[in-house]
Amino acid sequence: MPTTIGAHRDPVKLVNPDGETHAWNCGACGSVWMVTDTDSNDPEDYARRCCAVMICECGEKASMHRTACDACISKGEAEKEKALFDKAEKIPWKEYDGEMVYSERQEYYPDVDTMVDSEDEPPEEPPRWAWACTPLKMKFDAGDLVRGKLEDDEHHEEAYVGDDGIKELQAFLDKWCEKHPVESFFPDYTRVVICDDIVDERLADQGLDEDEVSEGK
Repeated sequence: MPTTIGAHRDPVKLVNPDGETHAWNCGACGSVWMVTDTDSNDPEDYARRCCAVMICECGEKASMHRTACDACISKGEAEKEKALFDKAEKIPWKEYDGEMVYSERQEYYPDVDTMVDSEDEPPEEPPRWAWACTPLKMKFDAGDLVRGKLEDDEHHEEAYVGDDGIKELQAFLDKWCEKHPVESFFPDYTRVVICDDIVDERLADQGLDEDEVSEGK
């Protein structure tokens, strides 16, 4: 466990006009920790530890607002990514039919060719694998919209819109989304696109081998 060895400043209590404490303010950075009836955690303690100097498990000083140092954070993230990589389905890049890939360097590309060719300053080696991506299109649920509107406007308890009305609205919303498409892509950590052969081809075209790339020649 990380060790706290001191705080920058004591937390500041914030009270409402009735004199009740509703939040605690970090005395160093100003972050606010709210008091809620359902929160079992101690907001005063959070505010006190917010900018406290922490010692990582490795013995080094932790990064600000973190419980570990940068090196241990990076190591932990790398271990998590490796575990995901090992479990993921491996797809040869020629067999991948998705629209986007997310490289190991945390960049999105429209396809593997673009990703591999993106390194325009050899001998930087292109990524040899990438996460597949899953698309998410904007859509609306007519029933949720109607129920939310009735509740927000505080209509009477028996107010409702029948099934026919919901279906009519849903058809309109679906057509509207087709006319005004919004699509985003997110990494799919269950599938990995393997790019070794195309990367080797690019390196060969540049007259480089793996040893030259690793040595930065």
